[in-house]
Amino acid sequence: MTILADGEIGLARAASDRFDIILLSGELPGMSGFRLCNRIKEDPSTRDVTTFVMSTSVADLEAHRRLPTHANAYFRRPVSLMDVVAQIRACDGVAHGLAN
Repeated sequence: MTILADGEIGLARAASDRFDIILLSGELPGMSGFRLCNRIKEDPSTRDVTTFVMSTSVADLEAHRRLPTHANAYFRRPVSLMDVVAQIRACDGVAHGLAN
């Protein structure tokens, strides 16, 4: 697991390292998690990475969901770890060894 607290650093790492899943906060400093998700989904080398966005703003989550560069799933904060695990399983958990 890698934890990064800045969107700009996150973009650099998403491009240089191979991640199976990326969980973003919409409220990241430097570059918001929404913008970071857009950049990840626009890049052919990272667009297939399963990406989740969490935020306190329902309006921001709904607006981003309508974009062509949307995340695989969205969470309203506070988020339950059980909900995150369920979404990972629903999106591509079998490929990551998370199936029952």
